[in-house]
Amino acid sequence: MQKVFSLTRVYSLGNVLLITILTIGLNFGNISINSKFIETCLMGLLFWISCVFLLEFFHKSVDGREKFLDRYMLLIPVILLVSILLTTAPMAIIFFILALISVKIYSLKSKNLPISHIVFIFRPVTELGIMFAAAAIYNYNLHNPELWILSLLVFLISISRNLIGDIRDVQFDRYTLPRKIGTNKTYLLSFLILLILIILCIFNALFYALIPLFLMSILIIIKLDPYVLHRIYIICSSFFFAFLLPISEQSINLVIILLFISVISNFTYNITPRKSNPTGIEWI
Repeated sequence: MQKVFSLTRVYSLGNVLLITILTIGLNFGNISINSKFIETCLMGLLFWISCVFLLEFFHKSVDGREKFLDRYMLLIPVILLVSILLTTAPMAIIFFILALISVKIYSLKSKNLPISHIVFIFRPVTELGIMFAAAAIYNYNLHNPELWILSLLVFLISISRNLIGDIRDVQFDRYTLPRKIGTNKTYLLSFLILLILIILCIFNALFYALIPLFLMSILIIIKLDPYVLHRIYIICSSFFFAFLLPISEQSINLVIILLFISVISNFTYNITPRKSNPTGIEWI
């Protein structure tokens, strides 16, 4: 059961909650914790777990993870998620289907195909699906420019971070971008995407959100070890999302709790089965 739990990418669950709550607070500038809020957060977690489990199923033999996931077990989060969406926002099932399609495409990174090195651009669709599903539950206007700007910010930071993850696994993944163009150029691409994100934040006066981005820029420029860099990037992503959250007297404690969850859960990073994991203490 611990191995199945590890496949949820525990260290990412804090970020999943943060982007879900970011979407909830988008229209009204404040966050009310009620039954609808809790249900939407649960939806976000189930959406993420469903997509990650299905990714592992599609990946099959990658890092030996198929041994830990029973094919019937992956149906549990899917059934629970669909049940929530059917009762809250049936239209949001479309976003889940699109996310599943993107997961299938992303799984091609382990295949020797002409597009394998570029499918990383589909990885953030899961996060975007969560955001638009949350917006649908709250009956937000899906054409809202603020929602699309926020989606773009999430997309960019996810792409930049996932490229670092591909560098981390470059010795084991044969068909990803770092194997195609080299790690140095992939570091550069990750930095350039992050630079675009920084410019967008400046343009939208999101100045506090620049703090974790500047730190990541420095670490990418000096080409910090990709295993360590990816772990730090996950934590910096949490703080980036937290700085985007509307802060009020009611929500400040929630933000602190979410950051606490994100930082503490990062210690589970090494329990996700990966060939690139260093040997040593399992929980560090």
